[in-house]
Amino acid sequence: MYKRAGILIISVVLLVLFGCASPGPGPMDGNDTDAHGCIGSAGYVWCDYSQQCIRPWEENCTSPDGLSAQADALYADYSFTAANGLYSQAREEYLAGGNAEGARRSLDRINSMNRILMEFQYTNESAVYQQISEVLPNASQEQMRAWLSTQYLMIDGTPHYFYSAGDNVLFSNTQVKRQMLRESNRSNVMTELFDSVLEGMDGAHPTPYSNPVNYTGVENLYIPRSELPASGVLRLWMPVPIDTDSQKDARVVSITPDDYLVGAPTTDGDIGLAYMEVPLENLGGDLNITIVFAFTSYEQHFEIDSGNVGEYDTESGLYQKYTGSSENIVVSPEVRELALEAVGNETNPYLQAEKLYWFVINTTEYHFVPHVTLSELGIPESEYARVNHIGDCGTQSMYFSALARSIGIPARASGGYQMFGGGTGSHFWAQFYLPNYGWVPADVTAAEAADWVYEPSDAANHAVKGFFFGNLDVTRFVIQDDVDLPVAPPAQGRVFFPMVRQFPAAELDTDDDDIGAVVAGSFTIKVSPA
Repeated sequence: MYKRAGILIISVVLLVLFGCASPGPGPMDGNDTDAHGCIGSAGYVWCDYSQQCIRPWEENCTSPDGLSAQADALYADYSFTAANGLYSQAREEYLAGGNAEGARRSLDRINSMNRILMEFQYTNESAVYQQISEVLPNASQEQMRAWLSTQYLMIDGTPHYFYSAGDNVLFSNTQVKRQMLRESNRSNVMTELFDSVLEGMDGAHPTPYSNPVNYTGVENLYIPRSELPASGVLRLWMPVPIDTDSQKDARVVSITPDDYLVGAPTTDGDIGLAYMEVPLENLGGDLNITIVFAFTSYEQHFEIDSGNVGEYDTESGLYQKYTGSSENIVVSPEVRELALEAVGNETNPYLQAEKLYWFVINTTEYHFVPHVTLSELGIPESEYARVNHIGDCGTQSMYFSALARSIGIPARASGGYQMFGGGTGSHFWAQFYLPNYGWVPADVTAAEAADWVYEPSDAANHAVKGFFFGNLDVTRFVIQDDVDLPVAPPAQGRVFFPMVRQFPAAELDTDDDDIGAVVAGSFTIKVSPA
């Protein structure tokens, strides 16, 4: 097993529930034997599964499938320590029996628990409360308890707090958040973006795409040789830009080294990928992959005539795909009820989408979300937002999309990066489809960020929020048109955080550790105007 590269922030104590190795029927204490030669006075009994004498308190007479089933029940109950021990034992027995699939599933479950613990890492409730009181000294225990009600999981019977719990409490206290942003460069960056939005609203724009900006990007994956197994094939799906209506001339300039590349990079599909295979037995030094890419991004300004929207082709593949449920955008009866309440008597899809946009802004508070945990537990992002009334850019975009889909408006969440202020920050935003206009943007989170700028005027605040419905700034880098789309070629199992391709997906058949998390933590990217 190789080094975990600091990915796991806390360790999980393994509960050893009887060893796997057992002695053959050799000399035993006592002299009373049964039909199988087991000496009862020494505590030995016959185990049909292993076909030998065992002491039940030393060894388990259960098949690896039985161990795995017991572990599954403990996992579902968030009893991670006990589940980890059983999964570890099951994996050893699967490997001994040549069952690679069973061994892989056991390891996947162990990694799943570690990923959840990575996000819910704080167990000292007093320390969390102290962090809050330092920035909100007048907050009562009752207030703090209410703010933290969605910020912890009970794991092994103990509250484990989300690592961004303190940040999320600040998002619930806008004035304090504004003051902190005012004292940081982040406030200046957002003010710069919103000032440019307001200035641009004063003049006419060619529609829907204008003012192109050329960008270049450099991404790097670096992993020391000591943190990788000696053998096996490391499969990598590296992110690259794609051609869309608002992003043109997407291309890969160079890949270094290019020996691992399998086929040409995909820049004309729904997800931009450069697929690579690294034979580790031939890797003499550190793994160091660099990709340089380029694309042109356009501002988006849609001027929609609600009377000219047209009729949907409800039999088309596009309509069927983007009005149904996917893994993280769920069209449930509950979400449809909310959508119908939000749109009221309005029947025009453009005006309905606008009402849904403001509904999400007004009812869903911005919060950092434990995305990896939601993914591991199979909790859809849109449902998390609906139930908890909180979410970040991805969650809010998927919630808007679910609401729109529920009343027959095709919608999706697109992902990549946003580069305003010279940075490269991961981001998602929504799009909804209108027959005579195509895919129209709706960035709920960019709109909500107007609340964080220090003391904006009410008029400016509303204008900025309104801009991001039907318009989008030029500082966008699109990697995926939609979440919940699989990588290509298909992965053999479930990759780490499968809905996001802002970092590489990875698989390794000889991996005893969480290669997906290792790769994600070893990846950097920077996109700048050319």
